[in-house]
Amino acid sequence: MMCSSTSLCPAALPAQNSRHGCASGVEMVVIVGYMTQMCCDTTARQAMHLGFGVEFLSDGTGTLAIENAAGAVSDEELHRAILVTQQMRFSSVMKTGDWIKQL
Repeated sequence: MMCSSTSLCPAALPAQNSRHGCASGVEMVVIVGYMTQMCCDTTARQAMHLGFGVEFLSDGTGTLAIENAAGAVSDEELHRAILVTQQMRFSSVMKTGDWIKQL
């Protein structure tokens, strides 16, 4: 069964969601998409806090290099930092091929 990220974390009101927003029987959320440090990271964190298992596909997510008044970071550095943080607490980070093998 699949549960869309919007069931877990709509952009406008993430705090108003509960596990009841997904179809019954869903235990695992697989994160793919764009941008790693925004929607993907937020959805993974919310899913974990709501009691779901989370698998974060490292090559199924991506981002851009960012530069603003706070500084600059390359896309590779930003992506890697989020993946390391996700693996540390929130998600099982893996490549898509490895995810497919475990199905």
